[in-house]
Amino acid sequence: MVTCAAQAGYDFVGLRLLPVTDTEVRHDIVGKTALVRETLVALKDTGISVLDAEILRLKPDTNVADYEPMLATVAEFGARYVLVAGNDPDEARTAERLAQL
Repeated sequence: MVTCAAQAGYDFVGLRLLPVTDTEVRHDIVGKTALVRETLVALKDTGISVLDAEILRLKPDTNVADYEPMLATVAEFGARYVLVAGNDPDEARTAERLAQL
């Protein structure tokens, strides 16, 4: 994706590190993986920056600490933003979890 963005003339890319659905292809791009190392090289070689990474879903049973490895990876990529979806009907709990993030 980084190389394609550079070839298309973009300055930024958004990366999906966590799947949105159970049927989506999962990529090993969280933690100290080969794909993370390859992505870091591609970012450096192309000059592309990561604008945002997705997606953290705040559900009724979400444990915010479970997102720490993903957040560490996007920090390594230099992402400016992380996209978060509040998927919990309890607004107070959603706000609390957002504050935890």
